[in-house]
Amino acid sequence: MYCRLLDDLETQARNATDRVAWARATCKISVHRARQGQAEEAKALILRVRDTFGVELHHEIASWVMLAEGVGHYFKIEVKPGWERLRRAYALAVALKTKSALPWCSAWMGLIALENAKYEEMSKFLVETFEQSDEQDHHARGRASLILADTIHMAGNYQLARPWYERARRHATAEGDQATISAMLFNVAICRAANILVDDAFGEVPPSDLLRANMEVGSFTTYDFAVGAISFEESTPLVRGQLLLVGKKFPAASRLLDCVQSDKLPKREFPLLQISRAWSYANQSRPEEAWRLTSIAIEALTAGDDQDNLAYVYGRAKQIAERLERPQDAGRFAELGREHLANHRAIQRATLSHALQTADRINSLLKK
Repeated sequence: MYCRLLDDLETQARNATDRVAWARATCKISVHRARQGQAEEAKALILRVRDTFGVELHHEIASWVMLAEGVGHYFKIEVKPGWERLRRAYALAVALKTKSALPWCSAWMGLIALENAKYEEMSKFLVETFEQSDEQDHHARGRASLILADTIHMAGNYQLARPWYERARRHATAEGDQATISAMLFNVAICRAANILVDDAFGEVPPSDLLRANMEVGSFTTYDFAVGAISFEESTPLVRGQLLLVGKKFPAASRLLDCVQSDKLPKREFPLLQISRAWSYANQSRPEEAWRLTSIAIEALTAGDDQDNLAYVYGRAKQIAERLERPQDAGRFAELGREHLANHRAIQRATLSHALQTADRINSLLKK
């Protein structure tokens, strides 16, 4: 499938007049292929760069190689080695004053900070991305804009997130970056679904919200099919199945959820899959399987899990226990669910305030 960004980068690599320019373009191609789910192609490109330079990597290329390897690991759900290489890429870019790589590294460091709920660090990296880049650095600014948009959206305010999603879309469109558009569509759908699932575990979801979430998931999957991307293979059926649960289409939900390969999901999503399967079984007269999966989901939880995930699992567990006529378990799960839900709402309020302050800082920079 034709991709303008990929075509431009490959032209840069072919026309490069020195090894450094070729390697820089090749690392960017690797990053793009990794983001589109082409893991082996991405890895092969980095091996070519390493083979070309041997053990003596040029000081500018060192950070680019680490960045590309980190992104490659990240999109293979090899999170810890991905984070480790991204951190090394950033450290090298700062230490060796690699100006071409620093904005890209800062943007990806912002993602690491977000995923670890370190919002002060996230703010620092996102602001640094805009400080160290110009308007034509579409990847860095597009990635940073997407991270900020997702943060605001997960904090419960899509309307305030929209301008940042639009900024990410403009940067992606400017250079024909299909992977970023795909990520944006996916993240919009995932953020909305995450908020809806928590609401459904503790109450009712307006039909219009469910309809919009299903439309957004459909838009993402259709776009990925059209451009030939294969990212997020297991997370997509998980979300579609969970939304079918909200719509009370339990047999259809089971057919999707039972096919998800849990070992290919991020670890934090494993309890979400199992409790969702349990809820579908509880509504199909399969009580023993429902309770077994409920126990597996709860045992898989850790103290480091996000509060919204904890709230969702315990909220669903309470619903399952009620359906299976286990009032003591239902009461215990209800108490835990309310506690984590309150924590989640407090975190959302604090996160939104912090994200909006970050947005103000970036907007002030852009006005200078």
